[in-house]
Amino acid sequence: MNKKSNKKLDGRNKASIALLISSIVFFSINPIKTHLLNTNLKENDSDKIKIITKSVKLKKDTKTENVSNNTTSISDNSAAASNSNNGKASKENNTTVASASKESNSSNTDNEKNSSNESINFEKVQSLNLDMVRAAKGKVDYSSAIGAISIPNIDLLLPIFKGLDNHYLSYGAGTLKSNQNMGQGNYTLAAHNYPDYPKILFSPLPKIKSNDRIYITDFGKIYEYKTEYIKLIEPTDIFVINDTHNKTELTLITCNNDGSKRYLVKASYIGQSSFTDNTSETKSIFRLN
Repeated sequence: MNKKSNKKLDGRNKASIALLISSIVFFSINPIKTHLLNTNLKENDSDKIKIITKSVKLKKDTKTENVSNNTTSISDNSAAASNSNNGKASKENNTTVASASKESNSSNTDNEKNSSNESINFEKVQSLNLDMVRAAKGKVDYSSAIGAISIPNIDLLLPIFKGLDNHYLSYGAGTLKSNQNMGQGNYTLAAHNYPDYPKILFSPLPKIKSNDRIYITDFGKIYEYKTEYIKLIEPTDIFVINDTHNKTELTLITCNNDGSKRYLVKASYIGQSSFTDNTSETKSIFRLN
């Protein structure tokens, strides 16, 4: 009788231990995932300066190459003009070039006008997850940022990317309209809020206050804005990205902690300065070496 009782007791103990182990494993999955996600996000966060620096260098190299090409073109055109004995032909050629240039500029203006109101597809944006953040490491071009945003008072500095690609949103902010220009109309940006790591991406944004300065750059100029307000809005309030007539502003959007609403930051335009002229200030704002 005792042996049977002991066997039953041993069986119950083993079952209890197995259940306990299963419970521990089950309840530890999310913390483990969260820890791994935090680790990967911190690595991404440390790369933001590298992305901005490489993008600045690419912009600078491209500008230097364009200047060099333009200089060569001007030199070639001057040589061709001096060797030409037909002034009339030269005049006709210049007229043709001017006409082609005018048509090209007109075409570019039309394209900009036609695409200026196109919005990004919000439905493709996914919540931050471990697989996406890990995959981003091999799919993000470190010199592909079109600019950067800095809000010194809340210690926020991020590269800006065109559109809302999920991999790029693991590293920085994305534009909400397909054709928008800094310092014009309503320039709009969005980025993730990640409560478990309050320094990542747009997570510091809820700490912003009225009159805090916001700086954005396209690596050619720095555009300065002054924070007007921050408030919670509904996810369906997409009208906030629309341009307002005769108003130049900046709009920043991120989710609140549970994703039920959106934080909206509105800032008014103050002015612009050269990215290269204000070297010491530029380095301080965007943490460049």
